[in-house]
Amino acid sequence: MATPYLVIDGYNLLHAAGLAKMKYARGDLERCRKKLLNQIASLLTEEERHRCTVVFDAQDAPPAASRVASFKQMAIQFADPGQEADDAIELLLEGHSAPSQVWLVSSDHRLQRAIRRKRGRPLDSDHFLAEFISRAKAARQQAAESDPSPSSKTSPLPVDVEYWLAEFGQVDVANIASLEPEPLPELPGLVPLSTPTTHQPSSTHVLPSSPTIQPDGTNSPQSSSKPATSPAKPNRVATPVDWQRELQALQQLLDSPTQLEAWLATPHTPPPQNP
Repeated sequence: MATPYLVIDGYNLLHAAGLAKMKYARGDLERCRKKLLNQIASLLTEEERHRCTVVFDAQDAPPAASRVASFKQMAIQFADPGQEADDAIELLLEGHSAPSQVWLVSSDHRLQRAIRRKRGRPLDSDHFLAEFISRAKAARQQAAESDPSPSSKTSPLPVDVEYWLAEFGQVDVANIASLEPEPLPELPGLVPLSTPTTHQPSSTHVLPSSPTIQPDGTNSPQSSSKPATSPAKPNRVATPVDWQRELQALQQLLDSPTQLEAWLATPHTPPPQNP
């Protein structure tokens, strides 16, 4: 089967791909168009990209000299001022050398009727995405099965790399890595499971009574006891290492019902509060 010519209604596909917005701030529409073009390029073969034309409305279009451009081997065309993409697409179909080999990607009924008159194939935007995404996944799986090496099962396709580089190419990884999490308050009574769990005495305890000598020479403890209060520990702010260790310990507790039950049965002393 010969490779078809693809004519894509740009903004129609933009909405179907979930990239459109209700309102666009300055530069937003251009960024959305670029995301869409990267996604289309990631789904097409090299030959299909050579035979693909994406048509956009005149809204927020580049200067007149740049209304016809190329992006990753695909032709990009903007409608003239006062003209819609539908008009530009119909003119494109009228002047096409092989309109019966054109696949028109749009959910617009007017354009679908136009391509049927030319004996081409209309393809809803939703169906285009579903069909070509499924095809790309099948190609990836087939490539992984034909190459038994472990790297082939985890390495993305070149078009995937291009798409995600375009998505996140401007992210400053070094800046993100330098950020430190905000300190969190210490979790009261939580003891990491990596250290032995011991019973923590309460802040108030009874000192053992000293023995006294009775007339018969035997020892007997005094009946009274002296309450004593252990010194309060000063509050401190947990460091990132502390709270990460405590979160890991808490996750381990939640994953083990037996350890969680034992931890809940152990009395824990809450940290002293600031006055």
